[in-house]
Amino acid sequence: MKMYFSLDESGYVTGMSSSSFRIDNEVQLDLEEDHPIFTNDIRAFKYHEGVDSNELIIDEEVKQRLIEEGKQEEQKPTDEEMNAIAILELGKMIMGAGE
Repeated sequence: MKMYFSLDESGYVTGMSSSSFRIDNEVQLDLEEDHPIFTNDIRAFKYHEGVDSNELIIDEEVKQRLIEEGKQEEQKPTDEEMNAIAILELGKMIMGAGE
């Protein structure tokens, strides 16, 4: 399957599409449907130009860092949760002010 990838200055993938981005830092590769990029965070892949072929290689350190960042983000309260906490605290302040 023909896919297009945008790359950052270090060669890491920043975008993926089945059609061209029409940008300078774009590469096109033919990938199998079971390529790991389709089941992992694309930002963990780096483009490698080889003698015989070009390929995307997963950077395990970057992959683990992205997983950890995702876990930290999941632990943060949502906006709705933060609003509920603020309302509860405000209610406590108001109720305590009347004493």
